[in-house]
Amino acid sequence: MLALAATLVSAATVAVPAQAVAPALPVQCEMGAETVLAWDDVAYDLRGTCGVVRVSADHATVTMPAATELVLEGTGNAVTAKPLLDVEVTGAGNSLTTPSVRSLVVSGAGTAVTVSGL
Repeated sequence: MLALAATLVSAATVAVPAQAVAPALPVQCEMGAETVLAWDDVAYDLRGTCGVVRVSADHATVTMPAATELVLEGTGNAVTAKPLLDVEVTGAGNSLTTPSVRSLVVSGAGTAVTVSGL
């Protein structure tokens, strides 16, 4: 009985490693094509020269280069982008950080847009 109690105590005090953060999913985008990010709860790392980027996922994290157009349809997404030409945000609770944007339309409630070039 004493050996069982010692085993239970030692098992209860074993340290469990913290969950590792999954690496971002690399996505190659191309000019003249639409890149659709549809998987929820994923970190995306876009590369290349982007044409239209459409984020229909929910709770995604997106790091991206410059693009001709960004459309945020999902909710709860966080996007960090290089300069953008046109941005449309229809989903709620999104955040966008970019150094510049030419055209911005936001209809999603609770969305925050930070443009450092303004």
